[in-house]
Amino acid sequence: MRNSILFICNEQNFLAKSFIKNMTDAGFSISSSKPDASELRAIPRIPEIIILSLDGIVAGYDGTFEFLRHLLEKEEPERSLYFMGTESEIAIAHESFPDYLVAADFVRPININEVTNTLQEVQDHNTVTKPKHRKILIVDDDPFTLNTLQTLFSTKYEVYMASSGTQAIAFFKQNTVDLILLDYEMPEVSGLDVFKILKSQKKTASIPVIFLTAKDEKDIVLKVIVAKPEKYLLKNQPTENLLQAVDAFFKGR
Repeated sequence: MRNSILFICNEQNFLAKSFIKNMTDAGFSISSSKPDASELRAIPRIPEIIILSLDGIVAGYDGTFEFLRHLLEKEEPERSLYFMGTESEIAIAHESFPDYLVAADFVRPININEVTNTLQEVQDHNTVTKPKHRKILIVDDDPFTLNTLQTLFSTKYEVYMASSGTQAIAFFKQNTVDLILLDYEMPEVSGLDVFKILKSQKKTASIPVIFLTAKDEKDIVLKVIVAKPEKYLLKNQPTENLLQAVDAFFKGR
């Protein structure tokens, strides 16, 4: 579906029909939908290229914005979103999306050659350079910490969460991840016990584990280091440092 486009527009007027024809003539397969979340959810397979025509009624697009954000952040990170509209419409739309989720803007009046060239260049670039979408399991009994870390790491990674060691162990009966971020102090089963259990099982033994904890007492640090996790990170450092540490870990693999 690399050259397939979903064109989201409020009405099939002359400009919309002309745009669809021009993109078809340029070799793209294009389907259309209204900016309605229910209609978008009913699409069996949304193409990799999504062009959202803002059509002067940006304020009525809240449900569409929410659907697209969820699609791009959680379910289908390989897709590319483009805005089409006036400069003011595009500026309003950008308030609802982090910059990394929007591939490019097409400001009216549209230059169709510019659009086709941009789409082709971005798709070719993504095909060559887009990194594997890594999966992370965060294990922590504190809801606030889970939510904070989920928000932090979901900008780049597919994030799963477990609020106890028992949940983490059960998670791997049907799932796997590329990295586990594991709290040390938890009720029922401690982080260190979870680590030992996972390393003793064939399915999970090779999954790297980084301890992410508030515990910096020397005796606890030594216990963890002896177990040989990938890293031991403290929660009380700036969140951007935690993200950089995980990025650096994956960069070396």
